[in-house]
Amino acid sequence: MATIWYERQSLNFFDEEIHYKGYVLVNELYEDDDVRKNFYMWGRVDGGCIVDAVALEGLSSKSYAPWKEVWEKFVETVDQLLTSS
Repeated sequence: MATIWYERQSLNFFDEEIHYKGYVLVNELYEDDDVRKNFYMWGRVDGGCIVDAVALEGLSSKSYAPWKEVWEKFVETVDQLLTSS
């Protein structure tokens, strides 16, 4: 089971967000050794918040995956979730 990073957090907290079918992909930028890195999470949207945010798994790099790869993995994850429920 995936670790929940945020049970409920305002979308304004994150640096980037994109919505798809009632879910949201967020990016939390952070610095590590003076290098900016990405941390992508996804979860259900409720009002202006993300609920039960978990890390987006299956990327070639958690910090440096290309945006196209991140988006495709997010869409695939949401679509699988919706077809299995």
